[in-house]
Amino acid sequence: MNAAVRRPGAGRGFTLVELLTVVAIIAILMALVAGAFTAVRGSYQRTATIELFRAIEAALQNYYNDWGMYPYKAAVEIADPSKSSRKIQIMDTVAVSLNPAAGAGDIELPALLYAALNARVRSGPYMGGSTPLAKEVKTTSSGRTYTCMVFVDGWDRPILYGPPVSGSGITMPRLESKGVNETDKEDNVKNYNYTDSLEP
Repeated sequence: MNAAVRRPGAGRGFTLVELLTVVAIIAILMALVAGAFTAVRGSYQRTATIELFRAIEAALQNYYNDWGMYPYKAAVEIADPSKSSRKIQIMDTVAVSLNPAAGAGDIELPALLYAALNARVRSGPYMGGSTPLAKEVKTTSSGRTYTCMVFVDGWDRPILYGPPVSGSGITMPRLESKGVNETDKEDNVKNYNYTDSLEP
């Protein structure tokens, strides 16, 4: 009998099956962690967008209390309360920070919203504190490139802004985010429930 004798302390190596099993378990754990991280991140982005909507709505209400209307146009004439015969341009001072005051294509209303709520006129700026969800964007209209500030959602895309749905009984302007999937309107985040979308 010529049996091999093992020396104490000499261990055997891992088999290929054992190594593949360990790699598979690690891959599964990583996939679970990545999925959980993505879900938490998506939830945070949605929550951040909804919180910004609330802050913008409060600022819009304060703007409305001052001007008697919401900011939809770059230059809107209203009667000056101090002089009944004189008219003033609501956006005269706001237009300085809105480059341009009008004609910036699809970014015009979002840029106007940002400029109006951050203007230092009457009781403004209407957005209290800092506005972390905002950025400078460039847009092209009529062959010209414009740069302006806009509010952005949790996914860093400009927030859409427009008048309320006619006949809905709601007077608050519409705010909308394109959500996680920019091309799918089903996951859009809105400041209140309405069926149509501000997306073109």
